[in-house]
Amino acid sequence: MKSLRLLFLLALLLPALAFACPGEECVRVGSWNIAWLGSENREQPGDPATIRAMADLIANTWSIDLVALQEINTAVDGALYGERHSTAAWQQLKAALQQHGYRVRSGDSGQVQRVVIAWRAPVKEIKAAQDLPIPESYQVDDNCRSSGLRKPLAGLYRAGGFDFWAVGLHLKSGYGKKGRCADAVREQQVYYMLKQFPRLQQQDPDILLLGDFNATSGHRSLAGLRDAGFVSLADKQRRHPDSNSYTQGRNGRGSLIDQLMVQTQHTAEWQRLSTFIPSPADPAAFAQRYSDHLPVWADFSTAQDDD
Repeated sequence: MKSLRLLFLLALLLPALAFACPGEECVRVGSWNIAWLGSENREQPGDPATIRAMADLIANTWSIDLVALQEINTAVDGALYGERHSTAAWQQLKAALQQHGYRVRSGDSGQVQRVVIAWRAPVKEIKAAQDLPIPESYQVDDNCRSSGLRKPLAGLYRAGGFDFWAVGLHLKSGYGKKGRCADAVREQQVYYMLKQFPRLQQQDPDILLLGDFNATSGHRSLAGLRDAGFVSLADKQRRHPDSNSYTQGRNGRGSLIDQLMVQTQHTAEWQRLSTFIPSPADPAAFAQRYSDHLPVWADFSTAQDDD
């Protein structure tokens, strides 16, 4: 009976249409913020059935071959700043993803909000993902400071003839903060992150930025990325015509703050209009069950590397 109820719930929450990466010479890359997994701050359930269902969404319903996940407690068991945390949910998610053929690596920064990269065939790991060496703490002025932030997690991967850096990130949030301070901190994160890219691009020029940017692609705090030639594949002119238009929200509307960004002068493997954000049949129920963020993904050709 529990299995039947779960299937009924999935049918309620998910769109009728789901499709895998078309063709054999194709890889699907995406991002999903799964909302405080392993923390008492999580508003959604964290029971084993829900976690297995989340892994099944990633692997089967959405068929994402490499995914950057945000807000996962992979390291803290016990109290932190007066709140309770446990890695049990992470261990369950890790096991569920591994059952679907994924390998996983977690970042080492962000306290109870770590970034994780998970990948499966046809993706192969060339260089293990590590946190980029940028600051975790920032002091813009006497009235604007932030600490314990998440460093971008960067690994080098290959799918067929396509070699690329996957950089999972979760930039400074403006939630509950003074907007100008949060924006200034995010701008600093972008500045230091960009300084690391020439070193990565000595090995391969293709950099895929995957994650929760906590800002729209045109926001002033992301100007450094735009100046460096990065564009968001989730922007309207690049999304699939049936794609949803927001990634964060609860009632069928929200903001597009989760992005996939590339430098088009380096990465021509992106498949035109393949970027997709799903539309749950019941957005409020999806947010209540899984996360107030929706995933975003895009397809890339693996036929050959354009470098």
